[in-house]
Order: sequence, then C-alpha cells, then structure tokens
Amino acid sequence: MFPSLLVFVLFLLYSEIKAVPSKPVKVEKNIDDFHLNLYKNVVALKSNDNVFISPYSVGLALASVTAGARGKTEKELLNLLHSKSREKLTQSSKQLMAITNMSEIKLANRLYVDITFPILPSYTKQLQKTYNFTLASVNLNPQNKTRVIDQINQWVSNQTNNYIKEVLSKDSLDVKDPNEANALLIINCLFFDGKWESEFEAQNTVAGYSFYPDVGPPQEKKLTLMMRNGLFPYADMSSTIGAQMIHVPFQNKDFTFTIILPNKDIKLAQVESRLTPAIFNTPTTNQMAVLSIPKWKFEFENDMKDVLSKKMKISELFNRTKANLKELSLKKPIYVSNVIHKTYVIVDEKGVRAAAASVVRMISQGSPPIKIYFRCDKPFLYAIRYKQTILFIGRYVKVIDTSNMPPIIDGGYGR
Repeated sequence: MFPSLLVFVLFLLYSEIKAVPSKPVKVEKNIDDFHLNLYKNVVALKSNDNVFISPYSVGLALASVTAGARGKTEKELLNLLHSKSREKLTQSSKQLMAITNMSEIKLANRLYVDITFPILPSYTKQLQKTYNFTLASVNLNPQNKTRVIDQINQWVSNQTNNYIKEVLSKDSLDVKDPNEANALLIINCLFFDGKWESEFEAQNTVAGYSFYPDVGPPQEKKLTLMMRNGLFPYADMSSTIGAQMIHVPFQNKDFTFTIILPNKDIKLAQVESRLTPAIFNTPTTNQMAVLSIPKWKFEFENDMKDVLSKKMKISELFNRTKANLKELSLKKPIYVSNVIHKTYVIVDEKGVRAAAASVVRMISQGSPPIKIYFRCDKPFLYAIRYKQTILFIGRYVKVIDTSNMPPIIDGGYGR
C-alpha cells in the first residue's frame, strides 16, 4: 500500500503598527515546471537528506493566497506559479482540483480566521468557489493557545486518516512582537491511498541488504527490500540524464509510482540537476524486470518560507511593510510569516499511502522483453503522479529503519 499525506499551513499576521517608509505555453507544462522547481530548491537546502514533498499541495495553497494579492506581491506569485494572469491561475487551479474527484485522493482546504480579523467576503467566496475551502472562525490569539492548536491538529488528523497528528506545535501561534497578532491560517491537507496493481509478496520482503549512499560509507545490512518480477514500463535514459526510469502501476492506471535510479558511478544530485518535466514523460517500453525497492515509512516537515524567499525570489509576501494583500483584507499591514509543509509516506507490499498538510500563516510492446534488474540499493528519486501531474515527489538517500514495519500477510495495511 502506498499512503501519502501532506499538510500545508500558511500563517498570516497583521500588525497594529503603521508600515514604515510567442505562443502561450500549455497550463499543465507550466504547473509541472513549478512542481519540479520547488522540489529542486528544497533539495538544495537539504542536499544530504531524505525529502518528500507535495508541490501540488503547495501550489494550490499559494494560488489561494494569490487570489488576495495585488501589485508586486501578485506578480511575484504569478511568476512563481508560471501563470500569466489571475484568471489563468484560477483556470489551472480548477483543473488541478478536478484530480481530487478520484477515489484515491482526498483534499481538504480550510480557512481558520481569527474572530477579530476583518477578512473580505469576496476573498472567502473565491476560495470557496475555486478551492472548496471551508471556513472556521476561531480565536487565534488567546492567552492559552493549547485548545485552538489541539482543535486544528485534530481536524488535520481527521483529514489525513490520522497519519499527520500534529501539524502545529505548541508554540506555532506564538507572536514575538506584541503589536502583531495571528490573522488567519490557510490549511491544505492532501491524502493519497493507492494499491499496487500487483502486490509484492510478503515472503519476498527481505532485510539485511546493504545500501550505498552517494556520501559516506555503505550502510551494511540495513536495507529491507520488497521484490517482484513482472512487466513494467521502463526507459533507459543513460544518454540524457544518466539514469533508468521505471513506472510501478497502481490499480487505477491514471496514477503511477515513478522511480528514477541513477546509473553506476552517477550521483543522484547529477541526475536531479538534469531533470525537466518532460523527463517524467519519456516514452517507455514494457520490459520484464526484477524490481527491488525499499519498504519505508517517512515523515518530513519543512518551512517553505526559506525555500520561497531565499531560493525562488518571493520577497514581498513575507515583508510586513511591502506585502500587498488588499483583496484579502483592508486591514494593514498583513503579511505571511510561515509556510509549514508536512508530509508522510508509507511504501509497503500493498501499495502507497501518502499525506501532506500545508499551513500558510499570515500575520496580519515490439521485440522480446529483456530482463532488467532494477535494484534500489543506492539513492533514487520517486514520484506519485496523476497522468502528467506530480502530486508527491521525494528522494531516498539514507536508509529508513523498517523494524516497526513487519511484512503484511493479513491483507491489511501497515501503519
């Protein structure tokens, strides 16, 4: 099973202090460019770590903020999302939202608004219409914030089938400046639950393999591999990126689990530097392969503010005196203080479960098949995709302990 989860939280703050002085590219391709750029920039800040993000979720959350932006703030966000106008962004967002009609995907968006914050009805109407947001009016600035934090965490846990239980920590709503206050939280939760088209047999899950990282000595006898033979869509991309690619199908063939494995003596970072959205759509042929992939469970959390501001040139949104969010509220100044992105993924014999949560906090067939041995015992990249859209993408560069993940032999799911 392959569960994947994600939570994205955007924090907005407001302050009581006055501010101190050619041819059009297809929408899908542009969105894919953003998805891959975000992944590359996260990796740039965590080059030696395992990473797992949902650029799909982050993109939708940022698009919802763009609906309230104007001026340079709006332009920066539109450029980031590769959209020429607010109208085109709304159109592409609706197309992306349509994916959530599939049974394997659950998306939940909620706007937590502080009871004293004057949010514009036109903004909430746009979020409800385009992104299916629900609204909750709460006190985001109580003396004791435990109750509201527990309330929000419980909602996120419910939306992610209890995989992400704490998207907000006990100090997430603390504000350092006494003249500032929490205005609203934009929360986006994404849950994916995909069953393999053909399961991995539990008796073929074997522990004790060595893993060969790009940095440091081999991790001896630490790796647990699931193995099966079969026909898989496969592409040898040695001449372009120095890697092989295989697609592991789910029961719903609109979804795929794509693995890109660097060739011998090629490091994952070299492959990542050559990645483009088109690489994922390289033509494949069905090949008989012996597929060996790790079994793993992994949780990842990252404040996307650093990635967006330092790597992707989004500056106005996080600046108290420059952020222009006047279509969100007439109260000034208001700006984004944090963009928390939390994900969770399980890959086991049954399939994949993945979840994500994002919080934006504002202050104010031909020739006979060839047998391929595709063993993931070195760093590799993986992605969960719906057709050509990357929902989740990650890298496996360090062995993840699976001692708490026994082989699944009862037909149930691991957790």
